[in-house]
Parts: sequence; structure tokens; C-alpha cells
Amino acid sequence: MAGPTDEEAQGESRETPPGAGSELAAEQPAHIVPAAPEASAAAPAAPGEASAASDAPASDVPVSDVPASDAPASDVPASDTPASDTPASPLLEESPPLFPQHPWSVMARVLALSCLLGVALSGWAQLSIKSSWVPEFLTNNARGEQERKLMIALLGAGLAVGGAAGVGLLTWLRKRGREAELERWLWFLVPGILLPAVPALFRAKPWQNRHDALLPIVLLLTLLFEALVLLSLRSVPRAAREFWQQTLAQVPRVVRQRGPLVIVIAAALGYACFFSFFLLRWHYKLRTGNFDLSINNNLMFGGLYGDFLKSPVAFPTDPGKYLAAHAKFGHYLFLPIYALVPRPETLLVIQATLIGAGSIPLFMFARRHLAEWSAAALALAYLAYYPMHGATFSEFQNVPIAALFVFLVVWAAD
Repeated sequence: MAGPTDEEAQGESRETPPGAGSELAAEQPAHIVPAAPEASAAAPAAPGEASAASDAPASDVPVSDVPASDAPASDVPASDTPASDTPASPLLEESPPLFPQHPWSVMARVLALSCLLGVALSGWAQLSIKSSWVPEFLTNNARGEQERKLMIALLGAGLAVGGAAGVGLLTWLRKRGREAELERWLWFLVPGILLPAVPALFRAKPWQNRHDALLPIVLLLTLLFEALVLLSLRSVPRAAREFWQQTLAQVPRVVRQRGPLVIVIAAALGYACFFSFFLLRWHYKLRTGNFDLSINNNLMFGGLYGDFLKSPVAFPTDPGKYLAAHAKFGHYLFLPIYALVPRPETLLVIQATLIGAGSIPLFMFARRHLAEWSAAALALAYLAYYPMHGATFSEFQNVPIAALFVFLVVWAAD
């Protein structure tokens, strides 16, 4: 009868077959010394135990079926892991193609995109180089017959050159199996189709007093540009992604963290300086509104001498009645600033500064719900909002300057 010691020896032999240890040792690298078995540290086994262990049948489980998790982690050096097994960064992984990659469909799309980009580049060059004729052409469609033929011929040349370049690159890259890369680059550059609109819209003379025509054009082009940018961002090539990541890695950390806020503050200061300068020129040309500016200047000037909310401009016989019409107590918050230079120009500068400063609390509120750079883009869009420019150039009023305080309250309450 086998005693408890025999049962323990048999149990150990079932868990670890006699031949398994030598096979595992043979599979290990030569520079790794296998751990000494526990039995070597113990006393020699009795003859009965040794015979029991040798009579135990070998396990039928092959060595390769042993789970990898049972092996010590220290037996696998980190240097033996191939570099190719490291997964790529998600930012460097290319998105799938937008459309099926049939050879003929790829050729058709490459030809169409390259032709459109060629025409756009030709149109942009004509509207930008020696373009003194552009304002009159945009305003009255004034262009001689020969000039029109030349313009059409140059557009056709851009179409032909763009198409030929696209087909040539496609033929060259197809031999190397990289035609999908060319289409991806063309989709990435597809917002360039709107290049001719840039010199046409960013001219002051053709659009003076034609805001009813300019705003619908800008709206439609903005919607089209948004759609093209979405297509472009879905087709960013790997080389462009790597370049962008390398560029971001070189930017100091403080710039990445504080850059959006610094840009918004600089834009607000630029808005205040730009509009203050041109608003004063507008005022000296007698182009600003006179009614509200006169009343508010009168209220502020009277406040310097203790006559609050009395307007002889609105109520010549009884100035105190103005309180029944408007309770402008908030104006007197700016009385210390107005006292430095008690003139209407001071109110105009205060208005331009406060409207520009409204972008800062707007950014601080938006970055709680958006990414930093998206919040900065929103604040810059506020500063570029055309109706706000019109309010700045009008006269000193309560509604435009209230934007700063509204944004501050919303940011503080959020």
C-alpha cells in the first residue's frame, strides 16, 4: 500500500511529466538559465517514491499546448520582441477609401479631381496676378471680347494640364500599386477647388454697398467649403499625418496648453485696436450715428457733475424725464474712464474694446464643452461676425456692449 508520500509523488508526476522539463529547457534561449526545480532543494526521495515516480505514465498533453500565461514573464526578454509587432498609432492609421477601388472608377475620380484643381488654380492665378480688371468685372461684368477669350483659353489650359497630370501620375503609380494613394491625396486637396473665390471675395471695392449680394454668396460658399473640408479630413494621407504629428511634437508644451487662450486674447486686442482706429476716422467723417451717441455722451458728461440720468437732448424742457424712458444705470460704470477724456470718442473706444473682449469669456465657456482649438475657432468666428462689425460702427449703444457681460454671466453660471 502506498503511503501519503507515494500519493504526493504520483501527483507531482501527473502535473509535470518527466520528459516535459527537458523539452521546455531545450526551447528556452541559451542565455536564460532555467530555474532549479523544487525537488533539488528537498531531501532525496525514498526508493519507493523514486520507483513510483518512474512508473507514472507520461502526460498526453504536448508541450506546445501549455498556456503561455503559465510561463514566467521574466523568461521572455523585451529585446526579443520584434519591432514590427508593435501596433501602429491610431492617429497614423489611414481611414478606408471613400469609394470602391475599381480601376476604372479610380481613374474617373482622379481625372475629375485633377481637372477641377487645374481649373481652380488657373482661375486663382488670373484673379490674383495683374488683376486690376477684376473689380469692374465683378461689378458690371465689363470685359473685352479678346480678354474673355483669353480667360476661357487659360481656364481650358488649366483643365487640360490638370487632367494630363492626374492621368500621368495615375499611370506611373499604378505600376507600383499605389494608385489609391494618389486618389487620397487629391481628396485631401479638394478644398482647393474654391481657390478662385478667395481673390474675388476679398476685394473691398466690388462689394461696397452690395451686402445683399455678398452675404448669400459667402453663405453658399461656406456651406460648400464645409462639405469639402469634411471630405478632405476623411482622406488625410499617412505622410500628412506623420508630418502633423512631428510638427506638434516640436511645439513647446506651454504653447499647446496656452496657445488657444493667447490667440483669443491677441485677437480681442487686435479687434479693439483695429475698430477703435477706423471707428474714430468714421466719426470724424460724420458717418457715425448722432442721436444715441449724443444722448449717451450727454448722460456721461452730466454724471461727472452729479446730474445722473438727465438728458437735455431728449427732453430739453425737463431733462429729468429721461429716467421714465431709459434707466441706463450701467453706463456710469464707465464714468471713471470717461472722466479721463470726456469726449464722444471715449465712448466709441470703450464700445469697440468691450465688443472685442466678449470673445474671451465666450472662449472660456466654450472650452468646457469643446476642445481648446475648437473653442478658439468659435471665439474667432464671433470676432469675424459681420453684424457685430456693423453695430460697432453705428454709435454707442447698450446692446452691443452687453455681449461681454452676457458671456461672463453664462461662463460663471456654467
